[in-house]
Amino acid sequence: MKYTFQSYIDSGKYKKRVWWWPTKWYVVQQEGTIMEWKEWDKEDIFFKRNYPVQFFFRETIDTYIRKLRYKFKDIKHDVKGHIINPRKEMRNKVFPHRWNDLTESIVTFHLETLIEFVDREKCFDSINYNSDDHHREFAKGLKECYEYAKITRPSLELKLEEAYKEAPSEGEYLVVYKEVNKITADMKEYDTKVCEWVIKNRDYFWC
Repeated sequence: MKYTFQSYIDSGKYKKRVWWWPTKWYVVQQEGTIMEWKEWDKEDIFFKRNYPVQFFFRETIDTYIRKLRYKFKDIKHDVKGHIINPRKEMRNKVFPHRWNDLTESIVTFHLETLIEFVDREKCFDSINYNSDDHHREFAKGLKECYEYAKITRPSLELKLEEAYKEAPSEGEYLVVYKEVNKITADMKEYDTKVCEWVIKNRDYFWC
């Protein structure tokens, strides 16, 4: 049953006398439990008129303090974000302190997205991927792409480095760099597939 504010006032339940306050202390109803929403405006008007000092400290000052507290948290979050970036490991991989061609950064970003999501956000610990077929399919693709980003591609990079070292110093280009070109082509093919998969499934990258 909903009550009017006037019935609450008539009941006298809003009054409470305390020794540290020179006037009667008012007690408000818990919001949303007794009165209709329009009655809350009447309550504010009544207490502001009859208890102006209390109302100022209990309502006005409290509101400003809460606003300042929220503002401080926002500023703290912004400053912390600039000094200690929550994705600093990913950022440093994608944008290292050296020149990187965008062709390299684009691929690195997608690969690091997988590593960030699995290793640092711990997606498999916090998300139930058995909830439906879509999540199960995503989890399967995620594991495959993650394995490529974390294990297979670094292995290919090492093979590519060795292929360059072992390439003859003389001879026709296609012959000298046959193994280099093969590994490079494989990496490009796999990179493209993984990048496309990340973009197509980007809506699932949240924890």
